[in-house]
Amino acid sequence: MMFTSWQTLNWSVLFPQIIILITAILVLLTEITLPKEASRKPIFLLGMVGIVAAFISLVVLAGTTDTVLEFGNALRLDGFALLFSLILMVGTFLVFLLGLDGLDEARPTGYESEYVALSLFALLGGLVLAEATDLITLFIGLELLSISAYVLVGVKKQSLLATEGALKYVLTGGIASAVFLFGASYLVGLSGVTNLYEIALVLAQGTVMDRYGPLVFIGFLFMLTGLSFKIASVPFYMWVPDVYQGAPLATTTFLATVSKTAGFAFLIRLLLATFYLLPVGGQEFMQQATPYVAALSIASMLIGNLLAMRQVNLKRMLAYSSIAHAGYILIPLASFNPNMVDEMAFYLVAYLFMTFGAFAVIDAAYRDSGSYDLKALAGLYHRAPFLAIAILVFMLSLAGLPITAGFWAKWYIFIGAIWGGHMVLAITLAVASIISYYYYFAVLKQVFMRPGTTERPLKQATGSFIVTVVAFAGTLLIGLFPQSILDMFQHVFHAANMFDLFQGRF
Repeated sequence: MMFTSWQTLNWSVLFPQIIILITAILVLLTEITLPKEASRKPIFLLGMVGIVAAFISLVVLAGTTDTVLEFGNALRLDGFALLFSLILMVGTFLVFLLGLDGLDEARPTGYESEYVALSLFALLGGLVLAEATDLITLFIGLELLSISAYVLVGVKKQSLLATEGALKYVLTGGIASAVFLFGASYLVGLSGVTNLYEIALVLAQGTVMDRYGPLVFIGFLFMLTGLSFKIASVPFYMWVPDVYQGAPLATTTFLATVSKTAGFAFLIRLLLATFYLLPVGGQEFMQQATPYVAALSIASMLIGNLLAMRQVNLKRMLAYSSIAHAGYILIPLASFNPNMVDEMAFYLVAYLFMTFGAFAVIDAAYRDSGSYDLKALAGLYHRAPFLAIAILVFMLSLAGLPITAGFWAKWYIFIGAIWGGHMVLAITLAVASIISYYYYFAVLKQVFMRPGTTERPLKQATGSFIVTVVAFAGTLLIGLFPQSILDMFQHVFHAANMFDLFQGRF
Protein backbone atom coordinates (compact mmCIF):
# COMPACT_ATOMS: atom_id res chain seq x y z
CA MET A 1 0.00 0.00 0.00
CA MET A 2 1.65 3.25 -1.12
CA PHE A 3 0.18 6.72 -0.99
CA THR A 4 1.57 9.63 -3.00
CA SER A 5 0.32 12.25 -0.54
CA TRP A 6 -1.97 12.25 2.47
CA GLN A 7 -3.65 15.33 1.03
CA THR A 8 -4.89 13.37 -1.99
CA LEU A 9 -6.75 10.83 0.16
CA ASN A 10 -10.53 11.00 0.51
CA TRP A 11 -10.72 11.38 4.29
CA SER A 12 -14.52 11.57 4.23
CA VAL A 13 -14.58 7.78 3.84
CA LEU A 14 -13.25 7.54 7.41
CA PHE A 15 -15.90 9.80 9.00
CA PRO A 16 -18.01 6.93 10.42
CA GLN A 17 -14.92 5.16 11.77
CA ILE A 18 -13.61 8.39 13.29
CA ILE A 19 -16.94 9.00 15.05
CA ILE A 20 -16.87 5.48 16.52
CA LEU A 21 -13.26 5.94 17.66
CA ILE A 22 -14.00 9.31 19.30
CA THR A 23 -17.06 7.84 21.02
CA ALA A 24 -14.95 5.00 22.47
CA ILE A 25 -12.46 7.51 23.85
CA LEU A 26 -15.28 9.64 25.32
CA VAL A 27 -16.72 6.55 27.01
CA LEU A 28 -13.42 5.92 28.78
CA LEU A 29 -13.16 9.58 29.80
CA THR A 30 -16.75 9.55 31.08
CA GLU A 31 -15.95 6.66 33.39
CA ILE A 32 -13.28 8.78 35.04
CA THR A 33 -15.75 11.57 35.83
CA LEU A 34 -18.63 9.38 37.08
CA PRO A 35 -18.78 8.61 40.83
CA LYS A 36 -18.51 4.92 41.65
CA GLU A 37 -22.04 4.82 43.05
CA ALA A 38 -23.54 6.52 39.97
CA SER A 39 -25.59 4.63 37.37
CA ARG A 40 -23.64 3.36 34.37
CA LYS A 41 -26.57 3.76 31.97
CA PRO A 42 -25.15 7.06 30.61
CA ILE A 43 -22.14 5.10 29.35
CA PHE A 44 -24.33 2.81 27.27
CA LEU A 45 -26.42 5.77 26.11
CA LEU A 46 -23.26 7.60 25.00
CA GLY A 47 -22.23 4.53 23.00
CA MET A 48 -25.64 4.41 21.32
CA VAL A 49 -25.51 8.12 20.48
CA GLY A 50 -22.11 7.58 18.84
CA ILE A 51 -23.46 4.71 16.75
CA VAL A 52 -26.44 6.78 15.62
CA ALA A 53 -24.10 9.63 14.62
CA ALA A 54 -21.87 7.23 12.67
CA PHE A 55 -24.96 5.66 11.06
CA ILE A 56 -26.20 9.06 9.87
CA SER A 57 -22.72 9.99 8.68
CA LEU A 58 -22.46 6.81 6.61
CA VAL A 59 -25.91 7.24 5.03
CA VAL A 60 -25.26 10.90 4.18
CA LEU A 61 -21.82 10.05 2.81
CA ALA A 62 -23.21 7.32 0.57
CA GLY A 63 -26.09 9.50 -0.64
CA THR A 64 -23.99 12.49 -1.71
CA THR A 65 -22.06 10.82 -4.51
CA ASP A 66 -22.67 8.79 -7.63
CA THR A 67 -19.26 7.12 -7.60
CA VAL A 68 -17.45 4.57 -5.47
CA LEU A 69 -15.60 6.27 -2.62
CA GLU A 70 -12.07 5.08 -1.89
CA PHE A 71 -9.44 5.84 0.69
CA GLY A 72 -6.28 5.19 -1.31
CA ASN A 73 -6.10 1.49 -2.09
CA ALA A 74 -7.03 0.52 1.45
CA LEU A 75 -10.78 1.17 1.88
CA ARG A 76 -13.67 1.14 -0.57
CA LEU A 77 -17.17 2.40 0.23
CA ASP A 78 -19.50 0.76 -2.27
CA GLY A 79 -23.01 -0.64 -1.90
CA PHE A 80 -21.66 -3.85 -0.42
CA ALA A 81 -19.70 -2.03 2.28
CA LEU A 82 -22.62 0.32 2.95
CA LEU A 83 -25.16 -2.44 3.63
CA PHE A 84 -22.87 -4.55 5.80
CA SER A 85 -21.69 -1.50 7.76
CA LEU A 86 -25.29 -0.57 8.50
CA ILE A 87 -26.01 -4.12 9.71
CA LEU A 88 -22.98 -3.99 12.02
CA MET A 89 -24.08 -0.66 13.50
CA VAL A 90 -27.65 -1.78 14.10
CA GLY A 91 -26.40 -4.97 15.75
CA THR A 92 -24.03 -3.13 18.11
CA PHE A 93 -26.77 -0.63 19.00
CA LEU A 94 -29.05 -3.52 20.03
CA VAL A 95 -26.20 -5.07 22.05
CA PHE A 96 -25.94 -1.86 24.07
CA LEU A 97 -29.69 -1.96 24.68
CA LEU A 98 -29.34 -5.50 26.03
CA GLY A 99 -26.58 -4.40 28.39
CA LEU A 100 -28.36 -1.23 29.50
CA ASP A 101 -29.65 -2.78 32.74
CA GLY A 102 -26.53 -4.80 33.54
CA LEU A 103 -24.32 -7.00 31.43
CA ASP A 104 -25.51 -10.32 32.78
CA GLU A 105 -27.26 -9.66 36.07
CA ALA A 106 -29.69 -7.11 37.43
CA ARG A 107 -26.79 -5.14 38.91
CA PRO A 108 -23.72 -3.41 37.39
CA THR A 109 -20.54 -5.46 37.04
CA GLY A 110 -18.10 -2.59 37.40
CA TYR A 111 -16.74 -2.98 33.86
CA GLU A 112 -19.40 -1.10 31.89
CA SER A 113 -17.09 1.56 30.46
CA GLU A 114 -14.52 -1.01 29.33
CA TYR A 115 -17.31 -3.14 27.88
CA VAL A 116 -18.82 -0.31 25.86
CA ALA A 117 -15.43 0.99 24.68
CA LEU A 118 -14.28 -2.49 23.62
CA SER A 119 -17.57 -3.10 21.80
CA LEU A 120 -17.03 0.14 19.89
CA PHE A 121 -13.47 -0.88 19.03
CA ALA A 122 -14.80 -4.23 17.82
CA LEU A 123 -17.39 -2.39 15.72
CA LEU A 124 -14.60 -0.23 14.32
CA GLY A 125 -12.76 -3.38 13.28
CA GLY A 126 -15.93 -4.71 11.66
CA LEU A 127 -16.42 -1.50 9.67
CA VAL A 128 -12.85 -1.76 8.42
CA LEU A 129 -13.48 -5.37 7.36
CA ALA A 130 -16.59 -4.34 5.42
CA GLU A 131 -14.72 -1.66 3.44
CA ALA A 132 -11.15 -2.98 3.24
CA THR A 133 -9.69 -3.88 -0.16
CA ASP A 134 -6.13 -4.59 0.95
CA LEU A 135 -4.85 -7.64 2.81
CA ILE A 136 -3.00 -5.49 5.34
CA THR A 137 -6.05 -3.36 6.06
CA LEU A 138 -8.21 -6.47 6.22
CA PHE A 139 -5.93 -8.08 8.76
CA ILE A 140 -5.82 -4.93 10.88
CA GLY A 141 -9.62 -4.85 10.96
CA LEU A 142 -9.77 -8.56 11.70
CA GLU A 143 -7.38 -8.32 14.64
CA LEU A 144 -9.03 -5.18 16.02
CA LEU A 145 -12.34 -7.00 16.03
CA SER A 146 -10.87 -10.25 17.36
CA ILE A 147 -8.73 -8.82 20.16
CA SER A 148 -11.59 -6.65 21.39
CA ALA A 149 -13.86 -9.71 21.36
CA TYR A 150 -11.32 -11.75 23.34
CA VAL A 151 -11.42 -9.22 26.16
CA LEU A 152 -15.21 -8.84 25.97
CA VAL A 153 -15.61 -12.58 26.60
CA GLY A 154 -13.44 -12.46 29.72
CA VAL A 155 -14.60 -9.07 31.03
CA LYS A 156 -16.17 -10.73 34.09
CA LYS A 157 -12.89 -11.74 35.66
CA GLN A 158 -14.56 -13.34 38.67
CA SER A 159 -16.27 -15.92 36.46
CA LEU A 160 -14.34 -19.12 35.82
CA LEU A 161 -16.51 -19.92 32.79
CA ALA A 162 -15.77 -16.50 31.29
CA THR A 163 -12.04 -16.92 31.88
CA GLU A 164 -12.04 -20.41 30.38
CA GLY A 165 -14.02 -19.22 27.36
CA ALA A 166 -11.73 -16.24 26.81
CA LEU A 167 -8.62 -18.45 26.98
CA LYS A 168 -10.02 -20.91 24.43
CA TYR A 169 -11.10 -18.02 22.23
CA VAL A 170 -7.62 -16.45 22.28
CA LEU A 171 -5.82 -19.72 21.54
CA THR A 172 -8.17 -20.74 18.74
CA GLY A 173 -8.17 -17.23 17.30
CA GLY A 174 -4.38 -17.06 17.30
CA ILE A 175 -4.13 -20.34 15.42
CA ALA A 176 -6.81 -19.26 12.94
CA SER A 177 -5.01 -15.95 12.29
CA ALA A 178 -1.75 -17.80 11.66
CA VAL A 179 -3.48 -20.16 9.22
CA PHE A 180 -5.04 -17.23 7.38
CA LEU A 181 -1.73 -15.35 7.16
CA PHE A 182 0.02 -18.45 5.84
CA GLY A 183 -2.50 -18.66 3.01
CA ALA A 184 -2.29 -14.92 2.33
CA SER A 185 1.49 -15.18 2.05
CA TYR A 186 1.07 -17.32 -1.07
CA LEU A 187 -0.98 -14.65 -2.82
CA VAL A 188 1.35 -11.82 -1.83
CA GLY A 189 4.42 -13.84 -2.78
CA LEU A 190 3.06 -14.75 -6.21
CA SER A 191 1.69 -11.30 -7.05
CA GLY A 192 4.04 -8.94 -5.23
CA VAL A 193 1.10 -6.72 -4.12
CA THR A 194 -1.39 -6.67 -1.24
CA ASN A 195 -4.44 -4.99 -2.81
CA LEU A 196 -7.15 -7.58 -3.49
CA TYR A 197 -8.04 -6.31 -6.96
CA GLU A 198 -4.40 -5.88 -7.97
CA ILE A 199 -3.63 -9.43 -6.81
CA ALA A 200 -6.37 -10.67 -9.12
CA LEU A 201 -5.03 -8.59 -12.02
CA VAL A 202 -1.49 -9.92 -11.62
CA LEU A 203 -2.55 -13.55 -11.24
CA ALA A 204 -4.91 -13.33 -14.22
CA GLN A 205 -2.15 -12.21 -16.59
CA GLY A 206 -0.57 -14.56 -19.10
CA THR A 207 0.14 -18.05 -17.85
CA VAL A 208 0.54 -17.25 -14.15
CA MET A 209 -2.35 -19.48 -13.11
CA ASP A 210 -1.21 -22.27 -15.41
CA ARG A 211 2.18 -22.29 -13.68
CA TYR A 212 1.19 -21.45 -10.11
CA GLY A 213 -2.46 -22.51 -9.95
CA PRO A 214 -1.85 -25.21 -7.29
CA LEU A 215 -0.13 -22.67 -5.03
CA VAL A 216 -3.05 -20.28 -5.40
CA PHE A 217 -5.39 -23.11 -4.44
CA ILE A 218 -3.28 -23.81 -1.35
CA GLY A 219 -3.44 -20.15 -0.38
CA PHE A 220 -7.20 -20.12 -0.92
CA LEU A 221 -7.75 -23.21 1.24
CA PHE A 222 -5.65 -21.88 4.13
CA MET A 223 -7.37 -18.48 4.02
CA LEU A 224 -10.83 -20.09 3.91
CA THR A 225 -9.90 -22.34 6.83
CA GLY A 226 -8.64 -19.39 8.88
CA LEU A 227 -11.78 -17.36 8.17
CA SER A 228 -13.98 -20.24 9.35
CA PHE A 229 -13.02 -19.14 12.87
CA LYS A 230 -14.58 -15.70 12.48
CA ILE A 231 -17.83 -16.99 10.94
CA ALA A 232 -18.02 -19.89 13.46
CA SER A 233 -18.10 -22.72 10.96
CA VAL A 234 -16.23 -25.99 10.53
CA PRO A 235 -13.30 -26.55 11.05
CA PHE A 236 -12.56 -23.78 13.63
CA TYR A 237 -15.82 -24.12 15.54
CA MET A 238 -14.95 -25.86 18.82
CA TRP A 239 -14.51 -22.56 20.67
CA VAL A 240 -18.11 -21.51 20.06
CA PRO A 241 -20.08 -23.36 22.81
CA ASP A 242 -17.63 -22.61 25.63
CA VAL A 243 -17.25 -18.96 24.64
CA TYR A 244 -21.00 -18.44 24.23
CA GLN A 245 -21.66 -20.05 27.60
CA GLY A 246 -18.96 -18.19 29.53
CA ALA A 247 -19.37 -14.71 28.03
CA PRO A 248 -21.91 -12.15 29.29
CA LEU A 249 -25.14 -12.57 27.35
CA ALA A 250 -24.69 -9.25 25.54
CA THR A 251 -21.26 -10.40 24.37
CA THR A 252 -22.67 -13.74 23.28
CA THR A 253 -25.24 -11.91 21.18
CA PHE A 254 -22.53 -9.67 19.74
CA LEU A 255 -20.46 -12.68 18.66
CA ALA A 256 -23.48 -14.49 17.21
CA THR A 257 -24.57 -11.55 15.07
CA VAL A 258 -22.17 -8.62 14.65
CA SER A 259 -18.93 -10.59 14.64
CA LYS A 260 -20.40 -13.24 12.32
CA THR A 261 -21.66 -10.57 9.90
CA ALA A 262 -18.24 -8.90 9.82
CA GLY A 263 -16.62 -12.26 9.12
CA PHE A 264 -18.92 -12.93 6.19
CA ALA A 265 -18.32 -9.43 4.82
CA PHE A 266 -14.60 -10.18 4.92
CA LEU A 267 -15.08 -13.57 3.26
CA ILE A 268 -17.33 -12.27 0.47
CA ARG A 269 -15.05 -9.35 -0.38
CA LEU A 270 -11.97 -11.58 -0.41
CA LEU A 271 -13.42 -14.35 -2.55
CA LEU A 272 -15.24 -12.20 -5.09
CA ALA A 273 -12.62 -9.48 -5.45
CA THR A 274 -9.57 -11.73 -5.62
CA PHE A 275 -10.58 -15.19 -6.80
CA TYR A 276 -13.76 -14.63 -8.80
CA LEU A 277 -12.32 -14.15 -12.32
CA LEU A 278 -9.06 -16.08 -12.06
CA PRO A 279 -8.79 -18.53 -14.98
CA VAL A 280 -8.00 -22.15 -14.23
CA GLY A 281 -7.98 -24.63 -17.09
CA GLY A 282 -10.58 -22.70 -19.08
CA GLN A 283 -12.85 -22.22 -16.07
CA GLU A 284 -13.20 -19.54 -13.44
CA PHE A 285 -11.36 -20.23 -10.20
CA MET A 286 -14.45 -20.17 -8.00
CA GLN A 287 -16.17 -22.78 -10.15
CA GLN A 288 -13.43 -25.23 -9.17
CA ALA A 289 -13.16 -23.95 -5.59
CA THR A 290 -16.84 -24.16 -4.69
CA PRO A 291 -16.69 -27.88 -3.72
CA TYR A 292 -14.42 -26.93 -0.81
CA VAL A 293 -16.86 -24.23 0.33
CA ALA A 294 -19.70 -26.74 -0.05
CA ALA A 295 -17.86 -29.23 2.16
CA LEU A 296 -17.55 -26.65 4.95
CA SER A 297 -21.21 -25.73 4.51
CA ILE A 298 -22.49 -29.31 4.72
CA ALA A 299 -20.26 -30.18 7.68
CA SER A 300 -21.33 -27.04 9.57
CA MET A 301 -25.04 -27.65 8.98
CA LEU A 302 -24.95 -31.27 10.11
CA ILE A 303 -22.46 -31.00 12.99
CA GLY A 304 -24.06 -27.86 14.40
CA ASN A 305 -27.59 -29.24 14.41
CA LEU A 306 -26.70 -32.73 15.63
CA LEU A 307 -24.68 -31.42 18.58
CA ALA A 308 -27.34 -28.85 19.46
CA MET A 309 -29.83 -31.68 20.03
CA ARG A 310 -27.92 -32.78 23.14
CA GLN A 311 -27.83 -29.39 24.87
CA VAL A 312 -29.86 -28.33 27.89
CA ASN A 313 -28.03 -25.02 28.36
CA LEU A 314 -29.74 -22.39 26.23
CA LYS A 315 -26.55 -20.50 25.37
CA ARG A 316 -24.74 -23.67 24.30
CA MET A 317 -27.78 -24.75 22.28
CA LEU A 318 -27.80 -21.46 20.36
CA ALA A 319 -24.02 -21.70 20.01
CA TYR A 320 -24.29 -24.95 18.06
CA SER A 321 -27.27 -23.48 16.23
CA SER A 322 -24.98 -20.59 15.20
CA ILE A 323 -22.57 -23.09 13.65
CA ALA A 324 -25.42 -24.59 11.64
CA HIS A 325 -26.56 -21.17 10.46
CA ALA A 326 -23.03 -20.40 9.32
CA GLY A 327 -23.36 -23.47 7.13
CA TYR A 328 -26.64 -22.19 5.72
CA ILE A 329 -25.11 -18.81 4.88
CA LEU A 330 -22.18 -20.49 3.10
CA ILE A 331 -24.56 -22.20 0.63
CA PRO A 332 -24.83 -19.21 -1.75
CA LEU A 333 -21.03 -19.01 -2.00
CA ALA A 334 -20.89 -22.74 -2.66
CA SER A 335 -23.69 -22.71 -5.24
CA PHE A 336 -22.25 -19.52 -6.76
CA ASN A 337 -25.30 -17.98 -8.41
CA PRO A 338 -25.71 -14.32 -9.48
CA ASN A 339 -27.94 -13.49 -6.48
CA MET A 340 -25.64 -14.96 -3.87
CA VAL A 341 -24.70 -11.66 -2.19
CA ASP A 342 -28.37 -10.65 -1.94
CA GLU A 343 -29.22 -14.06 -0.46
CA MET A 344 -26.44 -13.88 2.13
CA ALA A 345 -27.28 -10.30 3.11
CA PHE A 346 -30.97 -11.18 3.47
CA TYR A 347 -30.15 -14.16 5.66
CA LEU A 348 -27.79 -12.14 7.87
CA VAL A 349 -30.45 -9.47 8.46
CA ALA A 350 -33.09 -12.09 9.28
CA TYR A 351 -30.62 -13.91 11.54
CA LEU A 352 -29.80 -10.64 13.31
CA PHE A 353 -33.41 -10.06 14.36
CA MET A 354 -34.35 -13.60 15.33
CA THR A 355 -31.12 -14.18 17.28
CA PHE A 356 -31.37 -10.90 19.17
CA GLY A 357 -34.97 -11.69 20.00
CA ALA A 358 -34.18 -15.18 21.29
CA PHE A 359 -31.33 -13.93 23.47
CA ALA A 360 -33.45 -11.05 24.81
CA VAL A 361 -36.09 -13.50 26.05
CA ILE A 362 -33.39 -15.76 27.49
CA ASP A 363 -31.93 -12.70 29.22
CA ALA A 364 -35.29 -12.06 30.90
CA ALA A 365 -35.52 -15.69 32.06
CA TYR A 366 -31.97 -15.59 33.41
CA ARG A 367 -32.51 -12.38 35.37
CA ASP A 368 -35.52 -14.04 36.99
CA SER A 369 -34.14 -17.52 37.68
CA GLY A 370 -30.36 -17.06 37.62
CA SER A 371 -30.04 -20.02 35.24
CA TYR A 372 -29.54 -20.57 31.52
CA ASP A 373 -30.98 -24.07 31.78
CA LEU A 374 -33.74 -25.00 29.35
CA LYS A 375 -36.10 -25.39 32.32
CA ALA A 376 -35.72 -21.68 33.13
CA LEU A 377 -38.31 -21.09 30.38
CA ALA A 378 -40.85 -23.50 31.88
CA GLY A 379 -44.26 -21.92 32.34
CA LEU A 380 -43.28 -18.74 30.55
CA TYR A 381 -46.65 -18.62 28.77
CA HIS A 382 -48.44 -18.09 32.10
CA ARG A 383 -45.91 -15.64 33.53
CA ALA A 384 -45.22 -13.46 30.47
CA PRO A 385 -47.58 -14.15 27.52
CA PHE A 386 -45.90 -11.63 25.20
CA LEU A 387 -42.46 -13.13 25.77
CA ALA A 388 -43.88 -16.59 25.15
CA ILE A 389 -45.43 -15.52 21.84
CA ALA A 390 -42.22 -13.67 20.93
CA ILE A 391 -39.95 -16.67 21.53
CA LEU A 392 -42.44 -18.80 19.58
CA VAL A 393 -41.90 -16.53 16.58
CA PHE A 394 -38.12 -16.50 17.07
CA MET A 395 -37.84 -20.29 17.34
CA LEU A 396 -40.08 -20.81 14.31
CA SER A 397 -37.94 -18.33 12.39
CA LEU A 398 -34.69 -20.03 13.40
CA ALA A 399 -36.23 -23.35 12.34
CA GLY A 400 -37.26 -21.82 9.00
CA LEU A 401 -41.03 -22.19 9.19
CA PRO A 402 -43.49 -20.00 7.19
CA ILE A 403 -44.53 -16.37 7.78
CA THR A 404 -41.21 -15.65 9.49
CA ALA A 405 -38.00 -14.03 8.28
CA GLY A 406 -36.10 -17.29 8.72
CA PHE A 407 -38.40 -19.14 6.33
CA TRP A 408 -37.76 -16.74 3.45
CA ALA A 409 -34.03 -16.55 4.26
CA LYS A 410 -33.74 -20.32 3.89
CA TRP A 411 -36.14 -20.43 0.95
CA TYR A 412 -34.09 -18.00 -1.14
CA ILE A 413 -30.91 -19.92 -0.36
CA PHE A 414 -32.66 -23.22 -1.14
CA ILE A 415 -33.90 -21.95 -4.53
CA GLY A 416 -30.47 -20.46 -5.28
CA ALA A 417 -28.79 -23.80 -4.63
CA ILE A 418 -31.22 -25.60 -6.93
CA TRP A 419 -30.83 -22.91 -9.61
CA GLY A 420 -27.07 -23.35 -9.41
CA GLY A 421 -27.40 -27.11 -9.87
CA HIS A 422 -26.29 -28.03 -6.33
CA MET A 423 -29.01 -30.44 -5.28
CA VAL A 424 -26.83 -31.96 -2.55
CA LEU A 425 -26.62 -28.60 -0.82
CA ALA A 426 -30.37 -28.03 -1.16
CA ILE A 427 -31.20 -31.48 0.23
CA THR A 428 -28.73 -31.05 3.10
CA LEU A 429 -30.30 -27.69 3.94
CA ALA A 430 -33.73 -29.32 4.12
CA VAL A 431 -32.51 -32.27 6.21
CA ALA A 432 -30.53 -30.05 8.59
CA SER A 433 -33.52 -27.77 9.07
CA ILE A 434 -35.72 -30.74 9.96
CA ILE A 435 -33.12 -31.93 12.49
CA SER A 436 -33.15 -28.46 14.09
CA TYR A 437 -36.88 -28.81 14.84
CA TYR A 438 -35.97 -31.19 17.66
CA TYR A 439 -34.22 -28.63 19.85
CA TYR A 440 -36.14 -25.53 18.78
CA PHE A 441 -39.41 -27.26 19.63
CA ALA A 442 -37.85 -28.45 22.92
CA VAL A 443 -37.66 -24.78 23.86
CA LEU A 444 -41.31 -24.25 22.94
CA LYS A 445 -42.31 -27.36 24.90
CA GLN A 446 -40.89 -25.80 28.05
CA VAL A 447 -42.55 -22.47 27.35
CA PHE A 448 -46.06 -23.74 26.62
CA MET A 449 -46.34 -27.30 27.98
CA ARG A 450 -44.31 -27.45 31.21
CA PRO A 451 -45.30 -25.83 34.50
CA GLY A 452 -42.86 -23.43 36.10
CA THR A 453 -41.82 -23.30 39.74
CA THR A 454 -43.87 -20.12 40.26
CA GLU A 455 -46.76 -18.24 38.69
CA ARG A 456 -45.31 -14.85 39.59
CA PRO A 457 -45.37 -12.48 36.57
CA LEU A 458 -41.99 -12.17 34.91
CA LYS A 459 -40.87 -8.59 34.39
CA GLN A 460 -38.36 -7.81 31.65
CA ALA A 461 -35.67 -5.14 31.90
CA THR A 462 -36.33 -2.02 29.81
CA GLY A 463 -33.50 -2.45 27.32
CA SER A 464 -34.17 -6.15 26.88
CA PHE A 465 -37.88 -5.43 26.33
CA ILE A 466 -37.11 -2.87 23.60
CA VAL A 467 -34.83 -5.38 21.86
CA THR A 468 -37.56 -8.03 22.06
CA VAL A 469 -40.14 -5.71 20.50
CA VAL A 470 -37.78 -4.57 17.72
CA ALA A 471 -36.72 -8.15 16.94
CA PHE A 472 -40.32 -9.39 17.05
CA ALA A 473 -41.45 -6.69 14.63
CA GLY A 474 -38.45 -7.18 12.35
CA THR A 475 -38.88 -10.96 12.19
CA LEU A 476 -42.56 -10.70 11.31
CA LEU A 477 -42.25 -7.77 8.89
CA ILE A 478 -39.49 -9.48 6.93
CA GLY A 479 -41.56 -12.66 6.93
CA LEU A 480 -44.63 -10.85 5.63
CA PHE A 481 -42.88 -8.58 3.11
CA PRO A 482 -39.72 -10.42 2.01
CA GLN A 483 -39.68 -9.02 -1.52
CA SER A 484 -39.63 -5.47 -0.20
CA ILE A 485 -36.49 -6.26 1.79
CA LEU A 486 -34.83 -7.85 -1.23
CA ASP A 487 -35.72 -4.84 -3.37
CA MET A 488 -34.19 -2.58 -0.73
CA PHE A 489 -30.96 -4.59 -0.77
CA GLN A 490 -30.76 -4.39 -4.54
CA HIS A 491 -31.40 -0.64 -4.36
CA VAL A 492 -28.59 -0.22 -1.80
CA PHE A 493 -26.22 -2.39 -3.80
CA HIS A 494 -26.86 -0.57 -7.06
CA ALA A 495 -27.80 2.91 -5.81
CA ALA A 496 -25.46 5.67 -6.95
CA ASN A 497 -23.65 3.11 -9.09
CA MET A 498 -21.85 1.92 -5.94
CA PHE A 499 -22.00 -1.86 -6.35
CA ASP A 500 -19.34 -3.11 -8.72
CA LEU A 501 -17.84 -5.74 -6.47
CA PHE A 502 -17.86 -8.37 -9.21
CA GLN A 503 -16.20 -6.17 -11.78
CA GLY A 504 -13.83 -4.44 -9.37
CA ARG A 505 -11.11 -3.02 -11.55
CA PHE A 506 -11.12 -5.67 -14.25
